[in-house]
Amino acid sequence: MPSAISPSSSEPTTPSTSSAHIEAAIVPDEYTKLILCFDGTGNTFSGTNADTNVVKILRKLDRNNNKQYHYYQTGIGTYDVNESSIHKTPIGELKSKISKTIDQGFGTTFDAHIMAGYRFLMRYYEPKAKIYIFGFSRGAYTAKYLSRMVNKVGLLCKGNEEMVPFAYRLYARALECESDDRIAAQKLKGKVWGMGEPEPPKKPEQVSLLNGNGGPNGATNGVHDSDTSEDEHTPPGAEESDDEEDNTTMMAGDAPIKRRNKTKLARREVKAFSQTFCRNEGTDPKDHKNIKVYFLGMWDCVNSVAMVEKSAPAPVEVTGTAQHVRHAVAVDERRVKFKPALLAQDIRTVVKEAKEKKEKAKKRKNAKNAKNGNKKIKKEKTEDEEDIREVWFPGNHGDIGGGWPAMPSLPSPDKMKWTDKLWYIFKSMKPDDVSGQLNNNDLQMSDMALDWMIREVTLVGEKDRKAAVHWCHTLDRFRDNMDDDEIVEKGKTKLQRDVIEGFMHDTLSFGYGSSFFKVFMWKFMEMLPGIPRWELNDKAKNEADKGWESWRFTPNFGSYRDIPRRAVLHDSLVKRLNAEGLRYRPKNNHGHGKPCLLGEGNKGAAMKVAENQNQKPLEAYTENEERERIWAERHQLWQLNQPVGN
Repeated sequence: MPSAISPSSSEPTTPSTSSAHIEAAIVPDEYTKLILCFDGTGNTFSGTNADTNVVKILRKLDRNNNKQYHYYQTGIGTYDVNESSIHKTPIGELKSKISKTIDQGFGTTFDAHIMAGYRFLMRYYEPKAKIYIFGFSRGAYTAKYLSRMVNKVGLLCKGNEEMVPFAYRLYARALECESDDRIAAQKLKGKVWGMGEPEPPKKPEQVSLLNGNGGPNGATNGVHDSDTSEDEHTPPGAEESDDEEDNTTMMAGDAPIKRRNKTKLARREVKAFSQTFCRNEGTDPKDHKNIKVYFLGMWDCVNSVAMVEKSAPAPVEVTGTAQHVRHAVAVDERRVKFKPALLAQDIRTVVKEAKEKKEKAKKRKNAKNAKNGNKKIKKEKTEDEEDIREVWFPGNHGDIGGGWPAMPSLPSPDKMKWTDKLWYIFKSMKPDDVSGQLNNNDLQMSDMALDWMIREVTLVGEKDRKAAVHWCHTLDRFRDNMDDDEIVEKGKTKLQRDVIEGFMHDTLSFGYGSSFFKVFMWKFMEMLPGIPRWELNDKAKNEADKGWESWRFTPNFGSYRDIPRRAVLHDSLVKRLNAEGLRYRPKNNHGHGKPCLLGEGNKGAAMKVAENQNQKPLEAYTENEERERIWAERHQLWQLNQPVGN
């Protein structure tokens, strides 16, 4: 049986220096950077290593640079948006607590969080500025929603703060209409709530395959198949047609999405609003072009915003969101309210032969346009290309985005004495207050996803030094800690002991981090019907019927997340699967069948990592080059490569 994982060929080149934040200070004509950070539900600043990765990455940025502006927003449910004073009566304090509790559960103030970030962009944006947005959990969904809103509706000019709620309502209404159209298309195929029999595909060219990341290497260099046809036939400045049907969808079934008059009207209203009130980022005044976020970084993005799910239950597309999109996803999270908002729910590609045929047709078309002197179309398509990558990491939701304290001396519950385990069953591992002495040099599992995101930001900055962010000295300290090769225990480095094979939390198991009451509450929720979610259907006979289906009435029962075929896996996941003595056996599959991350005989050892192929002998590397080589090796990417028929 072949290995379930192969090295990803999408690994970019490494940065040329470990002191990029110093070199960036002398770049001429540097762009202004606006960096927004959205924390997860219930998360806020604590000043300890129990902070989330959102706070930790902000702490590593140079906040004194005059070309860089920073914005941080605590998570949903951490404050009352209607508060006018921090000094409240006992009754006022009680009302505030009730409001925050409801907000944590249902995301009732989601719109306020979006509009607050939008106003920051309005106030500080200047022409050619680069926008970086980071988020964790619901904060990642907030970041994604805001990014797409800026690109679709546009960014209002300064001084129009009163128009922000109107802009939000316009986008929300258009999104609701598009979502209703997608759901209606699935109902025609009997795919809503996982009911109905699949129908044969209508046309051979509609036979599609759900791709884990939009391409065989985990990154896309364009947009949806349904989006590209419009770009190819509509020259710049021409009116967009609202009468066309969308012939493909990321959801199961090949029924085309028919746009209702209500949807067409909403789209036209958004377009008219953009051209009337919003900034034009294009060079041609006659061809209005909205601002686009430069980098969107997400740690385990989840929807779970009841106010949005109710009006727009279908997944939000990722295309048209940002030029560079990065998403770190947790393999081991099982809670129904934390189902991931995957980019793979948004990106669908045709089978390999059809894709190659399409790419050849594009090349011929571009060559023809160049001969005719129409070079503008080719240039603008290159500028609009999107670099999208979604990578799976081992661990629970908080093991990817942070929020747990780093306690390396604490053994896994599997290795604890029953008396010690009994103690942690009734006690939460999260710190009660910020006065607890938590060593910032201690590492934990979430540091790997943080380090990966920092490297991705650095690599993007290497491609355009004028757009690169500025880091401060705390980044070097963090990297030194991750690179430390000192043996600390049983032949293992701190990185191997505390991160790759570190303590993995589980909020559905007693003694794995959460208190008894919280585990009981989450377990109870797993048995409740009526909680909507999206599940992968990968066993349909027809390829066009494979995709994501909406489920609601069947309880989740703590089931593992579905992983799409050809999903991209981080090297730490492969190493943990192969680690001796851990017995790490995740049960994720493609929606059915055997666990997809395990090789023959359900042993992770069937997926050995190949030897690193260096271009020159190790002794030929300089000190900086060696450091960057280690950094690249730590974040090697792998790909699930099971045959399509399995």
